Formats: sequence, C-alpha cells, structure tokens
Amino acid sequence: MQPAPAAPAPPLPPGVDRLLALDELRAPDGSLHPHWSAFLASLERMGPDEVGRRRLDIRRLLRENGVTFHVHGDPSGRHRPWELDLVPWVIAPADWEQLEAGLTQRAMVLDLLFKDLYGPRMLLRERVVPAEAVFSHPGFLRTCDKMHHRGERQLVFHSADCCRDPDGRFRVLRDFTQSPTGSGYALENRTVLARVLPDVFRDCNVERISHFFRAMRDTLARLAPRRRDDPRIVLLTPGPEHETYFEHAYLAAYLGYTLVQGEDLTVRDGAVWLKSIGGLEPVDVILRRVTDVLCDPLELQEDSRHGVAGLVEAVRLQHVAVANPLGSGVLENPGLAACLDRVCRRLLGEDLLLPGPRTWWCGTAEDKRYIFEHLDSLKILPIAPQHGAPVDGWRLSRAERQALQRRMAAAPFLFAAQEPLEPSAAPSLPETEHAPLLSRPVVVRTFLTAKDDGYMVMPGGLTRSVGNEHGAADEPLQELSQELSKDTWVRARARAQHVSLWTSSDVVREPWAVDNVLPSLAAENLFWVGRYLERATACARLLRVLANLFNHSDTLGPETERECLPHLLQALANLTGGPLPASPEELSQWSEQELRALALDPQLGGSLSRTLRLLASNAYAVRDRWSADTWRVIDAIQEHAEALAGYSPLQEHAGMERLQAILDLLLTSLIAFTGYTMESMTRAVGWVLLDTGRRMERGLMLIGMLQGALAPHTPQQLSESVAQQLMEMTLSTLESLITYRRRYRSQLRLEQTLDLLLLDETNPRSLAFQLEQLRSHMQALPRPRRSSRTSPEERLALEAYASLKRMDALELARYSTRTRRHEVLHTFLADQFRLLAAMSDAISLSFFSHAGGPTPLARRRATTL
Repeated sequence: MQPAPAAPAPPLPPGVDRLLALDELRAPDGSLHPHWSAFLASLERMGPDEVGRRRLDIRRLLRENGVTFHVHGDPSGRHRPWELDLVPWVIAPADWEQLEAGLTQRAMVLDLLFKDLYGPRMLLRERVVPAEAVFSHPGFLRTCDKMHHRGERQLVFHSADCCRDPDGRFRVLRDFTQSPTGSGYALENRTVLARVLPDVFRDCNVERISHFFRAMRDTLARLAPRRRDDPRIVLLTPGPEHETYFEHAYLAAYLGYTLVQGEDLTVRDGAVWLKSIGGLEPVDVILRRVTDVLCDPLELQEDSRHGVAGLVEAVRLQHVAVANPLGSGVLENPGLAACLDRVCRRLLGEDLLLPGPRTWWCGTAEDKRYIFEHLDSLKILPIAPQHGAPVDGWRLSRAERQALQRRMAAAPFLFAAQEPLEPSAAPSLPETEHAPLLSRPVVVRTFLTAKDDGYMVMPGGLTRSVGNEHGAADEPLQELSQELSKDTWVRARARAQHVSLWTSSDVVREPWAVDNVLPSLAAENLFWVGRYLERATACARLLRVLANLFNHSDTLGPETERECLPHLLQALANLTGGPLPASPEELSQWSEQELRALALDPQLGGSLSRTLRLLASNAYAVRDRWSADTWRVIDAIQEHAEALAGYSPLQEHAGMERLQAILDLLLTSLIAFTGYTMESMTRAVGWVLLDTGRRMERGLMLIGMLQGALAPHTPQQLSESVAQQLMEMTLSTLESLITYRRRYRSQLRLEQTLDLLLLDETNPRSLAFQLEQLRSHMQALPRPRRSSRTSPEERLALEAYASLKRMDALELARYSTRTRRHEVLHTFLADQFRLLAAMSDAISLSFFSHAGGPTPLARRRATTL
C-alpha cells in the first residue's frame, strides 16, 4: 500500500509567510525514511483485503474491551467508542532520544519551579516569573503554600502534547501537571495493535512500554509515609460520568490499585481512610484523577462532590501522599510558557531543549502591544478555562476582534497568545478501502514518571491524528478528546526486551484480607449488578412467553388466550412496575404495541430496556472488577439492548417472531454473564454481595410471577385448561418446566408446581434455594469486630427461611371459597416479599449508607433558600 501524494497546505493565517507541515514519512527529496520501511513493507505484503480485516479486528477488540471516551455535549451518545488507526506513528531512535532529553529537562524545570512557587519564591522576587501570572491563576492554591511533599521530585508525573514543526524540531504544545491523562489509552492502543499486528510489531523491533508502568508503580510506593513495602494505593476518580473513566478503571486494574471515588474516603485524626464494607482501612498514597480545587471541599472548592473533606490537612501532616501534589495545576498556566526558557536558564544554567510555540503574556506592556498589533494572526489563550476558551484570532470578524481586545484590555494578565504551529504529518489509513495512505497532522502525548535520579519517559505515547480525511490540519486539541488515535512506535537500537510488571517482594499478603477491602460504592454497584441481572433475565423470559402466546394464539384458542393474558400481564406488571388497564374491557384491546410499551419503554422504572441500561451503568461503574472475557459479554448485552430498543412491531413483517429472536440472543448473553460471575470471580465479599443481589432479586421476581399468574384475586376459580396453561407458562418462565416433567410425569398440578417453585431446596430456581443461599451469604458478610449479635439482615433471612419451612404444598394450593382466592398462598407470598424487601433495606443501611459523602454547607444553604 503506497502513500498518497502530499495534501495541499491549509489556508494560512494573515501575516504568516510560511506554515508548511513536515512529512514524517518522506525526506525532503521525496524518498521514504528508513525507519518506516519495515512497516510499509509488512503492509504491502498483507494486501488491501487483509489490511481491512485487521482494521475490523481492531474495532472489534476495542468495542469488546469497552474502550470509550465521554465527550461533553456529544449528540450521538454519552460514551463514544475509541478509534485506533492501524498505522502507528513510527519514530526513529535518534529522533526519540532528542525528544526524550528535552522532555526530561522540561520535567525537571517544572519540578523546580513548583518547589519554588510553593517555597522560597526566589523566581518571583527576581522577576524571572511575573507574580501576576502566578497569583491570578486559579491553580495556585494558597492553602498549599510551604507544604512539603515526600520524595525528591515533587512533580511525580508529567505529560506533554508534542509535535514537530516544519523545521523538524520537536515542540511542546501544552504541559499537563495536575493529573496527566492518556497513559491508559496508550497502553490499550499498544495492547490491541500488538495483538492485531504481532508479526509487524516484532519485525519493527518496537520499544516496550511495560517497564514505564513498573517504574510508575515503584515511584508511588516510595511516596508512602508508612508501610513502604506494602502500601495501600488508591486511584481517585471523579466517577463513571467522567470523560476518561475507562482509563481510570483500566489503570487501577492493571496496576493493582483500588479504584475509589471521593465518597469512598474519609479523614480521621489527620489520616485518610478507605470506607470498605469491612470497616475503615488506612490509605497511604492517592493517585488522583480529580482536579486540584475539587480535592477538598473543606479547604478548597466548597461545593465539590468529588473530593475528601480534610485531605489538604492530611497531606500537610504527611499522613498521606497525593500524586500529583495539590497545587500543581498552576504549572499548566500558558502565561508561564512565555518565561519558561528564562526559568530554565536561571535554575539549570542551560537553554530549554524542548521549547513550545513562541508565546507572549499580555501582562507586560511590551507583550500586550505586540499581541494587540498581531491579534489577527495569533492564538489567544486565557490562562485558565474559567476565563474562556482558546480563540484563533484569524478566524474572528473585525467586530469580534474588537470585543476580544476590550476584554483583554480590562484584565490583560488573564491572557496569553501563541503563534500558530502546524504539526508534522504522518501516514494514516483512509476510510475508503483500497485507497492510498493519507497524510494527517499528528500530535503525541508523552508521559514521564519521577525516579531517584530524574525522570523516565515512556518510550511511546498517545498519538492523535488532528487532520481531516483530506489531510488538512484541524486545530490541535487542547484536551484528550476523541479524534483518531494512533499507537506510537519507537524503533529500538537493540533487540527490545519484555519487562514484566510483577515485582519481587518479601512481604506476604493475606489474599482474603486483600480481596475483602471493597469500597462501599463498589460494593453497592456489585449488589445492584446482581439484582439488575436477575431482573432483566426474568423480564426477558416472561416477555418471550408472551411473544410466543401472541405468535401461537391460534393453537391455544381465543378463549384460553383471553383468560391467560390478564394473569400473565399482571405478572409482567409485577416484574416491571408498569401500569395495567383499569378494566377488563380495556385489557382485551391490548395489542403488541401496548405490550412493547410496558416491557420496553425506557422511561418505565422496571422495564426491560431500563433494567438493561441500569445493568450496564452499574457494571461500568465497577469496570476494574471484570475480566476481558466478562466485558465482552457485557458488550454483547448492550448490543442486544440496542436492538431491543430499536424493535418496532409496526415496522417488522415478522411481528413478534423478531422480538423472540432478539430475546433469545439477549438471554444467552445474560446467562453467559451469570456464568462468568459464578465461575471466574473469587468467593470474596464482592462476589458475595453480587450473588446476594441475584438471589434476592430472583426471589422477588419469582414471587411477582406467582402473584400475577397463580395467586390472583379472581371472582371465580380458573378453568382447568386455563390453570394448566398458566402453570406451564409459569414453569417455563422460571426455567423449571423440564424438571417438573422429568420428576412428576403427570399433568400439571398446583400443589406439585408450588412444591417445586417454593419449597424444593434442590431446585436452584426455587424460593427455598434463594433463601438458603441468602442465609449463608448474610453470615459471610463482614461484621464489626467483637460483635456477637445477629445482624438485622441475618434475622430477616432466618425469619423468611423459617416461615417457608413451616409451609406445606397442599395448604398453599388450597382455594378459599369464602375469599375466592388462594388465601394461604397469597398471604405467604406477600409476607415473603415484605421480608426480602426489608432485607435489601437492611443490607443497604449496614454496608452502603455510609458511602454518601457529606453535603457541603454552601449547597445545603442554597437548597433551603
């Protein structure tokens, strides 16, 4: 596959004489660079068809692994799939060594600058750094002044967006120093591309990146104020709604850290503790993905819901380490970029090896005059997002430029400006099959971690194509938003060696002690994953029975169908919480469309569509707990849910048969998910809670089914044929029909049906089996130390089990002519439902209620006014 001719240069901003992208693939004379030859030769050997197949493999793997990115305001949906180009950016060893040296120096300069700004402030006194540029930036946290952090390097992690200018020199577009994002996506890109192109990866002798993550883990362990041989490190995330939550969960699972939200942590006696369901556990290091000012509602932003009240004081007392340190956001100030070269010469006595685009800070009279004179050819950068978004001066009308100039004149210290810079262009695979490679501008996000003698640079990074299909450059993105991503291949001079993430240690950890440290929010999500899983399965089974009833109404006869339908719809309403028609006359007019609304309406609290959405949401919230195979099943469930949401009987020629086919596939995936949780999860407290949710919901669904189909309040007894049909459909829905036939070999009888579904402890679908499992699980849940009392949830489980053991099938099946219903059965089911619901409330009160964080006073006042 040959590259396409170079694309024409994009329109130039006014006043710019030269803005031509460097071609990463070709030398100036048109010849291919040698470090690309091995990859291009491999691509040529594959041929267009094989290349297309492997691109499909990439998309499949990314979707199955649940790799997503949340783009705010995206009309296509909350989570967009991650896009990875088959063609990486291949970098020669000499070029990478140049970039690596510049990045290392830059990180050291920023680290020294951070120490000075929160320490002696020598650079401010000497006017190397203007004080207005620092103190006007919201990232400078006065509460963190003079705060010392453990370790030689205060700036533990550093990330920078880099590109090459038309002269071939690497430049930094932006630094990231608060919570550098993207390394997890870079790791996933590498994992997927190495799997899809294993032979090409090997032939190109690409540097490995696993040793970077090992160094990252070692660095964090050294920050621990205590237990440095076995520290407890947590990754603090804003939660599942954050745009890069996938990466948070992915890194936590890969590095072996506990993924937590602010509500999972608390500060007691100046130390940070993890609120697990087994009690409070000390936290030594926090790897944060939360913005500086949101980390502590007590001393920083008071209305933050993502932070931990008292965290700043715990850091001040050196009882916990936070990476990156609080207050490091000030280093992302574009105003500091204008003086970073002076800072480097003052601190290190050398010029900056890796400069950025030429930058001016509007706070000085000279720079302000230059910016105003060249406003139509510069990129205007507010020093913080609170002051607005970056603006391209050449894209503004005259009136817009005048308005911007008035804003800048009112507060010039809040603005900086940069010259436009066109990134170099690298080859990319086009969307059209059999088309030549496109040339697109690229920006790479690089990652560094501190070590004893300096910094280590990841030999690779997250590259993004920031051009369009025609190769023209779009604006380089300031944030990690979703464009076409690329893996970054650094060619090794010697044979690249695999480095294991595992480290040797003399510390022996108790596996059960580790497995049972489960954050309260994660515990609650696992519990509800189990409940929604069973609820979705029960609804899908009953809906399939109803669809079959519509499809084969001629077989049953109109009379039988008319008498069975109200009871089955009542059962469906019990399972979904949906409304039913007020009168039998209205019910008789029901059609497939009304049935679809009851079961598939996403606005209905318990509908199948909403249940599947809640199942996916709760599963995503504990993304770090699932294996890759399990997540593939979750992805399949989401695909079937989308097909279900798009189903319309009015548009389907096959009517309910199409619905049955979708439900068959959905049930297969739901059962597979259940199987993975049963066969692959260790029987630690997380699994106990998940299975508790499953058993509880299965019991509730069984009760709702029986109340609607077999124990209704009817004015007369059902006819024999209708009763037989309802029992068969009930047994089929509850996956017990084959067992009944094999065991009893006779026509259906109510007492035998109730015995199998309620009292038989050997039937995994019976209520007795669920209560026995729940009784066992209640005993396995963690209890307060030195407590011998029976917990409320244990008492409820025992009461429900004892009530069931007193029951007799014949008594349950007895029909009362006085009340015209199965009185004992009706009372028993209502009592069991009450006990199971109370048990759910007791579990929530015991293990989940403390997950909610304190409401800030500012928000409480606003609510009461």
